[in-house]
Amino acid sequence: MTKLKICGLRREVDAEYVNAVRPDFAGMILTPGFKRSIDEETARRISGLIDPKTETVGVFVNEKRDVILSCLERGIIDTVQLHGDETADYIAKIKQMTGCKVIKAVKVRSKDDIKAAAELPADFILFDNGTGTGQCFDWNILREELKGYTGPKFFIAGGINEENVKEAITFKPYAIDVSGGVETDGFKDPIKMRKLTEMVRNRR
Repeated sequence: MTKLKICGLRREVDAEYVNAVRPDFAGMILTPGFKRSIDEETARRISGLIDPKTETVGVFVNEKRDVILSCLERGIIDTVQLHGDETADYIAKIKQMTGCKVIKAVKVRSKDDIKAAAELPADFILFDNGTGTGQCFDWNILREELKGYTGPKFFIAGGINEENVKEAITFKPYAIDVSGGVETDGFKDPIKMRKLTEMVRNRR
């Protein structure tokens, strides 16, 4: 059954919206410099409002390990998502130091990206078009390479919305990851969140 991650939470009200639809994961971007970035204290307030049954994910881009450790030790997040140029050694070190699950985002440009992802020591791979681009990568690449894929369970992200989420589910991902696709004017929209959540659940 395909799970759902709603990412890019920025406001305390976003936690209320999440609790209303109960996705499997709720993500917050904790590295500065991105459209949906928030600081550690804001993330603490938001995560404190989220139902514990929803796993909180901290998204980091080429971040220092002590920043990630701080967020975990303070109970702000449950899971780490690495969305930069982190190496296999870095991933393994984070897992060793924290004992938590790690999602590694991979920018898909060719079949070689998917083959390389299969060798990473992450718990999950997140196939994406980039960092917050809001656009799909070429799903035809994924369709072909999945025939022989033996790597970690994977998420699909990048430009997923009500128009294409059913197609994304046909790849049988572990989870669908959405952000901009459930927003209006740059902010989370509870109506879009509810509709997309229902679409994912009805296709499980």
